[in-house]
Amino acid sequence: MQNVLAVSALLLAALPCAAADAAEWGQTVDGLRMSVAVVSDSRSDPQVRVTVNYVGDKPLLLPFAFISDTRIASYRLRLFLSASDGQHSFDLVPIFLLAGRLDPLVIPMVPQASYVLELPITAWRTGRVDVEHLGALIKRQGQLWAELDCGHVGTTAIPSLTCPLYGYPNPNQIVCWEGKLTSNKVTLPKWSSSAAAAANSRP
Repeated sequence: MQNVLAVSALLLAALPCAAADAAEWGQTVDGLRMSVAVVSDSRSDPQVRVTVNYVGDKPLLLPFAFISDTRIASYRLRLFLSASDGQHSFDLVPIFLLAGRLDPLVIPMVPQASYVLELPITAWRTGRVDVEHLGALIKRQGQLWAELDCGHVGTTAIPSLTCPLYGYPNPNQIVCWEGKLTSNKVTLPKWSSSAAAAANSRP
C-alpha cells in the first residue's frame, strides 16, 4: 500500500499543470472534458498528448487506471484512429506479467485543474500477439480521438471497483466519477515517410 501511495503522490504533484494548449475539446460531461493532440519537435518523436480538464465547481475523483505494485497495469484510456481501411483502436498495453492484486489509480480533480498524459506514438499499440502499432498508421491522413471509459469493468482480470473507499466503512465525501469521455477529433498531418518509419520501428 505504501508503494501505491507513493505513486499517487507523484501524480498529485503533477496535477495542477495547465491545459496543454488545447484548442478543441470533446463534449463536457459533469464538468469534465478531454482533448487529444499530436505534437512533435526536432528533439523527439511525435507524441500523443491527452488532456483532461475539469470545469465543475465541486471536486471529484477520476478513476484513470489500475496499478499493480508500483506499475501501471491497465489504463482506461484508449485511442481510436479512423483510416481509409476502417477504424483501429489502441491501448497502453503493459509488457510485463501481472502478479498480485490490482488497485484503482485515482486522480483527484479540483475545479479548473487539468491532468496531462503525453507519451510517444510508439507507446500505443493493440494486442499482445500480432501487435499493431499506432506508428504504422499515423502516416495516413485519418482522424484520431481518445475515449476514457470510467464505468464498472466487472471482469475477473480487472476489479470493478472504481475508487477506493477512503475511510471505510464511511462513504467517500468526494464523488467518484463514472461515465465516458470522448475527446475532440484530430485530422492527422502528413508525416514524412522517414518519421513514420522511425515511429513504427521502435518496440
